[in-house]
Formats: sequence, structure tokens, C-alpha cells
Amino acid sequence: VVDRLTSSPLTVFTPLFLYLHHYVHSEASKHHHHRTMASIAMPPSEDPLQAQTRLLAEVALDSEKLRSASASLRGDRDFVLRAVGRRGSALEFGSEALRSDRELVLAAVKQSGSALQHASSALRGDREVVLAAVRSDSGALEYASEELRNDREVVLEAVQKCWWALGHAKGEPRKDREVVLEAVRQHGWALEYADPVLRKDPLVVMRAVRSGDFAVSVKRLAKPQNMCDEPSFMVAASCRLASPGERAPVLFTTLEWSPDRSEILCEACLLSGLQLRCALRGEASVADLAQALQHELSKEMVTKDAAYIHVQLDGLDAPLSPFECERAVAEFLQ
Repeated sequence: VVDRLTSSPLTVFTPLFLYLHHYVHSEASKHHHHRTMASIAMPPSEDPLQAQTRLLAEVALDSEKLRSASASLRGDRDFVLRAVGRRGSALEFGSEALRSDRELVLAAVKQSGSALQHASSALRGDREVVLAAVRSDSGALEYASEELRNDREVVLEAVQKCWWALGHAKGEPRKDREVVLEAVRQHGWALEYADPVLRKDPLVVMRAVRSGDFAVSVKRLAKPQNMCDEPSFMVAASCRLASPGERAPVLFTTLEWSPDRSEILCEACLLSGLQLRCALRGEASVADLAQALQHELSKEMVTKDAAYIHVQLDGLDAPLSPFECERAVAEFLQ
């Protein structure tokens, strides 16, 4: 209308109509601008399924994102099951009923063993749930029931994964020689968590010293403390013979004198069929024999775990012990 009036030759008040023309066009422009900005700032509402998918992706990176979800969503079994499958710690924000759901808790601890701390007390005493948790994270043993922390199988499973799980064990497992030997094999400091009786066990202390970690502290923890100061003990600890029960290659070994009896000829064979040979001087000790065979084995590079070996001599019922390392090899040829 304004356009028509301002263009009409009959218009008398041209300035007024020009003003009206400018005002109307500027207001129309402002209205269009506001509508455009509103469409940018106010997107269409997100589809609920898309919102859940987005939240699951966020939970996979940070379980805290589930905290702000609605109570109904945190109580939705299917949704929380998918969430803990991506981030086990999300179990913390599931409803109380879901934290007592065995299948859901199993899924959570398999993804992250530490999620066990958010499970119901009944499930923290469930053997299968706890075993799954410690297989994922040995530190989860801390959150198991006291009964299962006193269970040999559960504790050994955790200790095999990491030595410091022994610190969360209760009672009997700390007195179990096999459990403690496994722990101190990984780290000498584990001796701190062993029962006082096992701190007096020479083989346990030797295994701790050989771990190479905190050897000085091991000497302090060993009982009696002068055990580690005895020359014979330290010689045995430095010998390349593995202690009984220790995981190490077994070398089935035969000995014989050289024709002039100046040397002892050694021939060893592994279960794999690999054969090793070496010669020792006539007055060589068992420690010399172990070192020579271990050196030959390391050259073959058949195993990374060949720092210590078991030497099984013909005619003996058990492999040589580290405490026999000062004996003369010639004694076994008489």
C-alpha cells in the first residue's frame, strides 16, 4: 500500500509517505532476522532414541554423564545394560534394583572389575561375579565379601594378575605358600603381606630377593632378618637354579667325564627337543653348571623367561635346589 501511495502522482505529503515506506521495510527486515536466528538457536526437538544413543556414546567416555539422566532412564534395564557394557563404572548410577541384577553386574565387572564396588552386598559375595571382577582388575578383590577375600582360589586368581592383590586378602591365603610365592615372584615387597611364618621360609624369601624389587626392604621384612645376611643364602639366591615350584624351563641333563678327566661334559635336553651342550672344569660347582646351561639356553632365545632354570640330573628324583649350588658337580659322577 505504501509503495502505491508513494509512487502515485496524487500524493501530497511525499516526505510522510517516504518515512512510512522506510519504517515498514525496516520492521519487516527485523522480523525476518529474528525468525532466522530463532531457527538457529532453537533446533527441532531431539528424537528420544537419538538422545539415548548420544548419551551412551558420552557414557563410554565418562560414566558421570549417566548421573544427570532421568530416574526412569537410570532404572531402564536395557539401557543401563548397554551403558555398563561400554563403561562398567556406570553401574554406580543405575537404580538400586539394577545394582542387584546379577546379569547386569556381571556385564559391568567384566568391562571394569572395579565396578564391583557399586554392586549389592549380596553380589559382592557371589563367587562367579567376584572371579569375573578380579580377572578384569585384580584390585577388585578389595570390594569382595570378607568370605571371598579369604578364598584361596579367588585370591590366587587375583594375585596371578597382580601381586599387590595379596594386600586385600584375608587370613588363610596369606599363609598359603603357593599364593605367596606367586606374589613375591612378581615383586619382593609382597613379602610384607605374607604370614609371619612364611617370612621365615628360605625359598619364599629367596624368591622375593630374586624379584629384584625392593631387595633392601625384603631383607628388613624377612624373619629372622639375618637370613639374608648369611653368605650361603645370598650365594643360593644369586644362583641360576630355579627354586622348587618356580615356573622355569626344565633341562634334563646328563654328565660324564672327558676322556682325560679334566673336564665334565654336559648334555641337556628340553621337552621341546632342543639340545644344549657345554663343558665344565673338573672342580666346577652346581652354580657353575646352572650358569653355563642358562647361558647356552639364552643364546638359543627359545624363551624370554630363562633367567632361572630347573636342572634335572639323571638318577635324581627332583631338580637341583639353589641351596645345593655350592656342591661340586663331580659328586654326581661318583
